[in-house]
Amino acid sequence: MEMKSTVLGAGVGAVLFAAVGLYRSAVVGSGPFAHLEPVAFFAVIGGTVGGLAGPLARGILRRWSGKGDSA
Repeated sequence: MEMKSTVLGAGVGAVLFAAVGLYRSAVVGSGPFAHLEPVAFFAVIGGTVGGLAGPLARGILRRWSGKGDSA
């Protein structure tokens, strides 16, 4: 079950960080796809962070909802 939250977190993190990278590329004045290397780098960082934070966030949400074990 933890693998599901890891994969989901990695996917969401990669998409969010890539979207931020594309936005920042567009704000600079060039097209959103003019700087793909930094955007890909942001996506890799986002996937890593999301993959690590996914199970943590799932555990916190389960504890707040009362479905987790009380430690």
